[in-house]
Amino acid sequence: MVQGVVAGNVQLRTCPNLHSTELPPGGVCLSVPHIYQMEDWDCGLACSRMILKFIHPETDDESPKFDEICKKLGFGESIWTIDLAHLMVQFNVKHQLYTITLGVDPTYQEVDYYINVMKSEFVSEQQRVNNLFASAARRGIQVEKRSVTIAEIEHHLCGQNPAIVLVDNTILQCEWCRSESNWQKGCGDCFPLSHSRKGGSFVGHFIVLCGFDKTKNRFLYRNPGISQELCCCSFSNLDEARQSHGTDEDILFIYR
Repeated sequence: MVQGVVAGNVQLRTCPNLHSTELPPGGVCLSVPHIYQMEDWDCGLACSRMILKFIHPETDDESPKFDEICKKLGFGESIWTIDLAHLMVQFNVKHQLYTITLGVDPTYQEVDYYINVMKSEFVSEQQRVNNLFASAARRGIQVEKRSVTIAEIEHHLCGQNPAIVLVDNTILQCEWCRSESNWQKGCGDCFPLSHSRKGGSFVGHFIVLCGFDKTKNRFLYRNPGISQELCCCSFSNLDEARQSHGTDEDILFIYR
């Protein structure tokens, strides 16, 4: 694995699976390892594993410990961004969660995606998540209610820091996968056959932002829903996907 690069600060190097040989001046590519999700609901956990392996690349596979902590936190198969922040606390990873909703938006009980994802009753899951937000400070979870800008995301990545982002998978489009066979299968699909829902109703999906190409206004990201190790989307496409109703504009900044 190569180290993350910031043009102008360190020597440019190639990035694994990067389509161009090098990033141009102003480009960033962090060596976040790619981990494929195992189920149709655990994209957030796969992203968390990528982060932990990026932060501590020398460590062995800690799956038993990881699984044990997930079980202790008790989120089951209904995983919210604040659950991922809570998970980072358990591994002593510095983080900052930004969201426009401190809790569960009650209108989500009318959204098909949330109805299908919540295995338990909406009210009980809403209470669990709201309680987690209410006790965030005591638990060591760093949360701030506000939106973030593209410029702030760029600045964060320039500090050699990745981010986990909740996006609407029906909107997110990888520009590389669109031109390859992966797009025919449904680029970034977190759920079976979700390619047919492109442009349809909201489908939540977590990805890891790991770089950008300023000259082409593209973000680089790891998508746990596909085997393609590196994907890219336009700045405007990411903004649309992460600001779609259902995401709360959740973004989890990770610090090394």
